Amino acid sequence: AGEDDSAVKLILHTWQLDALCHLLSQSILKDLPVGDVTLWRQAQLQKEKMLSMKEVPLGELTADSAEQLDLPKPPDKKHTAENALAYELRYHWQVSAPQLDGKAKEVKQTIEKEIEREKVIVVKDKKGKPILDKNGKPTEKKQRIKETIKEQISYSPPVYHQNGRNVVAIQQSQDISSAQNLIQQGIAKAIVVRD
Repeated sequence: AGEDDSAVKLILHTWQLDALCHLLSQSILKDLPVGDVTLWRQAQLQKEKMLSMKEVPLGELTADSAEQLDLPKPPDKKHTAENALAYELRYHWQVSAPQLDGKAKEVKQTIEKEIEREKVIVVKDKKGKPILDKNGKPTEKKQRIKETIKEQISYSPPVYHQNGRNVVAIQQSQDISSAQNLIQQGIAKAIVVRD
């Protein structure tokens, strides 16, 4: 009986090796051979091709900030290769700098500035009554006073509010260093390009 079992096992193993198809229960990607495969999908057998490598073009992607164009950006979950049966996926994309939205509103900084100006005052006596001149009008004199005013001025380079965050808008690559300083100060979150 033991020899019969071994003989049957050998015959089945030989058939399996020579078979055109193999039924793998709960197969995973690494179990599939490169080439034509038949998969059970959507309650039916479907012919597919298993590749060793597949190219996936993603087109143009916009960077989060203009100074990060040279950093690699892996594709996010929404970029998948259609019917990607491959051991290796190679994603190709171009990265462009984010642009300033035409609807973005400039954010200005408030500075305090001390100014000196002339103020006309009415001269009063010790009792607080105006001193009148020979025509009966109150005597006036000019007095220089200093006062602090608040003024709204643009950042350099300018900062805008766009898509729920503050961004620094640059026109030339020389402005990146100044823009990065504004980001480090917490004034903006990213750098964008404006025309």
